[in-house]
Amino acid sequence: MKLLIIFILILMLCSFFLYQPLNAQPVKKLKIDNFEKSKDKKIKFEIESQNNKIFSGTLLYAEDSLLVLWQGNSLYNPNKLTDFGKLIYYWEIQQITFKKDGHFWKGVGYGALIGAGSGALIGLTSGDDDEGLFSMTSGEKAILLGAICGGTSGLVGGIIGAAKGVDEDHFIGCDKKTFQAFLPKFKSFARFRLNPPEELLEFLNKPPQAKTNNKILKPRQSDKTSKFSSAGKFHISICGQITSTAANNNISDAFDVSGFGGTYTGWFGTTDYPTDHSNPFSWNIEAAYNFTNQLRVGLEYNSFPHHEIHGTGGELEETRGSAFSFLITFLPKPVDPRFISRWELSLQAGVDYNFLDVNGRLDYDNNSKYESKKNIFGGQVGGSLDYYFSRCFSIKAEVTGRIIPEMKIPSKNYLDPFDNTKTVIKHSVNFSSIDISFGFMFHLD
Repeated sequence: MKLLIIFILILMLCSFFLYQPLNAQPVKKLKIDNFEKSKDKKIKFEIESQNNKIFSGTLLYAEDSLLVLWQGNSLYNPNKLTDFGKLIYYWEIQQITFKKDGHFWKGVGYGALIGAGSGALIGLTSGDDDEGLFSMTSGEKAILLGAICGGTSGLVGGIIGAAKGVDEDHFIGCDKKTFQAFLPKFKSFARFRLNPPEELLEFLNKPPQAKTNNKILKPRQSDKTSKFSSAGKFHISICGQITSTAANNNISDAFDVSGFGGTYTGWFGTTDYPTDHSNPFSWNIEAAYNFTNQLRVGLEYNSFPHHEIHGTGGELEETRGSAFSFLITFLPKPVDPRFISRWELSLQAGVDYNFLDVNGRLDYDNNSKYESKKNIFGGQVGGSLDYYFSRCFSIKAEVTGRIIPEMKIPSKNYLDPFDNTKTVIKHSVNFSSIDISFGFMFHLD
């Protein structure tokens, strides 16, 4: 279990640091002398104008009121600036899209390298196992964990790298303040960031294009405006989660007191009972709707982890469960409608209706089986942090605390064929938990 926790922590750190270079690359590595040296030469601008015209190309220069676009398929040529250059003023711009390429294989490479190294380090530092049929040396564990962690981290890295290829939509709405709020980002994608060459200065001195009725056009009050003015209001999220709960420890303690513990030595080495075969992983899915910019209401289905405890003589007790939840979410920091900031912080509370099941046996005989079921209300509080790759897709990390009343399991007696009596004591199972979730969310209109 300790190795699993260490691996999860390292995987989270790997994913974070893996994301940073991919995310930071457009700004920090864009000291460009020509397009051939630019690592972001494949980032294209697609600009939708007020009259629904589409202009596409790479960005040459950006200043307070306009963008200079290169619309040629070839590399920048100063002699052809009048043919392929395009001046686009803020009052013409309804929406801008950054057309980006993903980095799937690059992410796979980084993730696999970091994961394999981390797994090998865990294996080497864990030492050799005690002698037994399935014992392993530290070197063997390093190879095995390196392969497992490398494959898993490679997959995570590939997903993150591919997500970086999701196009970015930014709504400008022909508004100068909005345009200037994005100006630093525009400049980071421009070939000439500070000092445009002489031929470009001459091109900039062309008279500005006429404005309609000599007035700045206002954003259109239409479906097109609302489409790009914020993220979607309907949300569907799917998350995997790891859960920490006392349920497995409650059962282990009851088995110890009932006399089902001890040490057994067999063909496969020495085993201490009760043994814990619990799985801490589960999943959840949620559908939600934004009534206001800061208030969201949703319904969630949550699958509980499976706990399974074994005793020395065939005794077993296991838990299963699930819950439907009604959630109210407050967003103290909703995502910026123009995506100047892509982070969103949310706090939530809700009421759960839990379906709990505890069943077990005192021997391999069917007559020794017992089961308790209970449907009961509970509650939860939590918070999440989302990052929007586009107005339709984001990834999220969430922490949730669940409060569920304890489930009472009555005492059970069993008389085996040899007239020996087994008794599991009356005990409680606590399903309350702390859940850490990671997943993705779709946002729809």
